[in-house]
Amino acid sequence: MKNRYRLLMVALLCTITVLAQRNAPVAGHAAQLTNLLKKDYSRLDPVTINITINQDRATVIGIIKNYIKEDTLLSKVNVKEKKDSIDDLRLEIKAQENKITQLTRKQVENNKDVLNQIKEERDSLLTNLNLIDSLLWDIHKTEMVKLQAIFKDNPYLVHLIELFIKKYNNIASKKLDTWAKENSFASIPKNLSFLTGDLAFGTLIDGMSKFLIKRAKEELTVYILEETEKKLSAAERDTLNILNELMLVMPKTSEYLKNFQPDVYSQETLNDVKQYVNADIEQLLHNIPRLEESLRFKGIINGNESLKICFQALRLIPQLSKVEHPIDYYEILKNNLLLSEYQIDREIVDILETAAMLTYSLTAIDGNQTKLVTTKFITTYSQEEHFLMGYIGLLNQQHLKYFNIEYKNSVKEIMDTIPPNKLEEKKIEIQNIVRTIFKIVENAERLYQNASEIKQKSEESEEQISPEVVYQYIEDFLVMFEDAKKASIYLIEIKNGRVASIYQNSFSNFFKTARITNEIALDLQRKRYAKAIISAIKIPLSLNNSNNENIRGYETTYKLINFYDDLANATDAESAEKAIEAFVLPRGSYKMKRKFITPIMLNAYPGFLGGIELSNVENNKTSGYVGITAPVGISLGLGKFGLFTSIIDIAAPTRLRLDSSKDTKTLSDYTFNNIFAPGLYFTYSFGNSPLVLYVGAQYGPELGFTEDLNGNIATTNTEVFRIGAGVTVDIPLLTLYRKPKQFKTLKANSNKEQLRILRKEKKRIEKSIERLKDETQKN
Repeated sequence: MKNRYRLLMVALLCTITVLAQRNAPVAGHAAQLTNLLKKDYSRLDPVTINITINQDRATVIGIIKNYIKEDTLLSKVNVKEKKDSIDDLRLEIKAQENKITQLTRKQVENNKDVLNQIKEERDSLLTNLNLIDSLLWDIHKTEMVKLQAIFKDNPYLVHLIELFIKKYNNIASKKLDTWAKENSFASIPKNLSFLTGDLAFGTLIDGMSKFLIKRAKEELTVYILEETEKKLSAAERDTLNILNELMLVMPKTSEYLKNFQPDVYSQETLNDVKQYVNADIEQLLHNIPRLEESLRFKGIINGNESLKICFQALRLIPQLSKVEHPIDYYEILKNNLLLSEYQIDREIVDILETAAMLTYSLTAIDGNQTKLVTTKFITTYSQEEHFLMGYIGLLNQQHLKYFNIEYKNSVKEIMDTIPPNKLEEKKIEIQNIVRTIFKIVENAERLYQNASEIKQKSEESEEQISPEVVYQYIEDFLVMFEDAKKASIYLIEIKNGRVASIYQNSFSNFFKTARITNEIALDLQRKRYAKAIISAIKIPLSLNNSNNENIRGYETTYKLINFYDDLANATDAESAEKAIEAFVLPRGSYKMKRKFITPIMLNAYPGFLGGIELSNVENNKTSGYVGITAPVGISLGLGKFGLFTSIIDIAAPTRLRLDSSKDTKTLSDYTFNNIFAPGLYFTYSFGNSPLVLYVGAQYGPELGFTEDLNGNIATTNTEVFRIGAGVTVDIPLLTLYRKPKQFKTLKANSNKEQLRILRKEKKRIEKSIERLKDETQKN
């Protein structure tokens, strides 16, 4: 598979060069397309994953468009107006969601009717958001198909575009993204050698922004940890906050973060958090049963105590590793239930006892060993009426003698219903019994074979058993257990018909929970930690069967989980820094910032500044100044205009990093005072461009450097006061406060009136979506 893709990329590199602009970075574009094709979206933050996918699809289309001949009608792929409409709709939905959140906070517990209606509206809005993402994919797919038509004489490009269509189709359909399995090219951009010393403007900006984030790491880290501490502490006061479930499955990490003190922050703080995260992840399967302590689950139990059986499923995997044969798990489960603090209905214990009895009965002595019989054995002997009589007769005796089952006549009932002299007449009933038994044997046989193979591999081969093999083994056990349970209910039903309908749901939840636990175990082995933690804390929600409990709405929880995930996967200081960088706003955030009313942001404005400089240098107190600026501070947005209060300015380190030949050189030690640069600036944004006109004054920074003819770097510290103007790049780092633009002012005296207006707005949005969908289909 790898060779095939390498061959495709090499061929693509050659063939698109003919069509490309003369100076197009063909190799870079081919590598970028390869990375995007191989990109794995499964570990991205679910809150922003669709935005990332949409951006990546647009990048793919943009790269390929660069190679369209000038005489080709670009109108064939021009859908900018529709995309802008979709962006506006997305923003409107976000505004509506914020209104709903505000309404929810206003509700009191005794006003549950309105509260439930509001939650239904939130779910409806999320549905509309999914429709918008689906619509944007339709537009992107239309563009890709048109690009295939344009490049019809280029089979490699046509094939590559087809791969992207299939990849994003699979993602949109929630299917397996097979292209994300191999990612051998993922590090290409980091390892590319640029054979020229010239720096393009994009590279310059990218370098500045990366360094700004890196230099601000400590401030951002403290801010993030402080915010996390506040969120976790607040969750303890809100008993239904889902963060409580997260604290139960990640106890050590949560305890550390709740006690975080900013004044004792050090370079080892992140390493400490990483160690606690790793410790909790190693114990995740053992911590999951603690969810039983959550008030949310206790509330569910109070309504239906038989759901207690579901939490026994959480202990399934650790317990299976301790038993010699999976059949013994029946006894463990039954004993756990009988010793439980909750009152477990007798029928549930009877079903487990009957399942164990049936499974144990399907064994035979081979030499000195007790083994499960095979499907061939059952197929052969089930044709013999004497075998059936012997099996059912002996089973009845086992039933009476060894198994404490309340319905002691359930097997006897079979013999009474189908007497020996009427076996021929009761073929259908006999076949049902045989089919039930055969299913158990078939599953047990497969389970035994898998267990034997695993054991043999572990003893004879140094090759490690894959997590998928263990996952399938446990899944096979669950299937066998489930069929044995069904057979048990079938037998008991003969005597007591109410069992199946009443207790089917309890066992259904048991198997649902067990399968979630099995998936969590696989995710842990594959280092998909975020997915594992999310699956764990969703268990009480899945048992509650509430459509209003939508975990996608818990943005803070998702961010925190993905922060844990990034730290757990970090292998060095650089990757730990990336975990922090993931918290800052993504590329292009300046556009969203301008769509909010009076946003307050932690902001950076790297760029070029010129003006008058007043310094304490003798005979040169006033002079002209032109140079690089890289301030970080607080910005207040006022539409296209804004105010910015700088706090620090790291212009000197940034200027040093702009020259790639100085990568190994550093400035000597400097303190916060050397980069402290308080100032006030007015800003003006140029349309949708990240460029900003920047006018104002600031004190400092003192830090600078000089370079002699031999390339030696010397640090300088000079007190300066600057008044000037320049052009900078707007790079929002974190949102401190934001208020979405109001698309319609809510003027209502009651929550119900506000709800009515929200529904009216929702209908208008839905009509806009339908209109865009119709236009897309016509095109």
